[in-house]
Amino acid sequence: AVYEAASIDEAYVQLEHKADIATRGREFAENLKRAVFDELGFVVSVGVATNKRMAKIASKMAKPDGIVVLSDDVDVERALRATPCTSLPHCSSKIVQRKFAAHGLLTAWDVRRFNSKRLEAMIGFSPKLALDVSRAAHGVCDESIVHKVNGKKSISVQMTLTSTPRMMAPHILRDTVSATGGKPGWFMPLASG
Repeated sequence: AVYEAASIDEAYVQLEHKADIATRGREFAENLKRAVFDELGFVVSVGVATNKRMAKIASKMAKPDGIVVLSDDVDVERALRATPCTSLPHCSSKIVQRKFAAHGLLTAWDVRRFNSKRLEAMIGFSPKLALDVSRAAHGVCDESIVHKVNGKKSISVQMTLTSTPRMMAPHILRDTVSATGGKPGWFMPLASG
């Protein structure tokens, strides 16, 4: 499969050509969740859709530990109706949020009522940004999955702080102590004070 690592905790995978998204996509998502949990002990959310933008929206809908498959127009409509317009590209600033609210635009689905020319005039977007927003509100994304081989130049580590202890993955030695110290076999919260 072709894949793209978008960040340390996000990736896109392109399924086989003409794969049925409803069955093969769900099967792949279930296998991926199981593999990540078995190997790392982490739960993940997986969104399956026909393009990267809708897959990201589906993944957000699947949080914290689920699978959402957007396999047809009804699913896409449901997702866009549930997506705040501020989640669209170029729409997170307070100014844009106020302008959207003034026109009664709350969701990505609401933004579909306006073509890119109206968005330019209403919100003050440049023609390119207005077109990006309009296409996003329609669930359109032409970005390809970019497979990078040996492109890493450095290794980084990210730590998420937690307020509750969590057990380490089963395959990690039970006498292993997390970087924060504490009980062997457990990720412990950082103490402050």
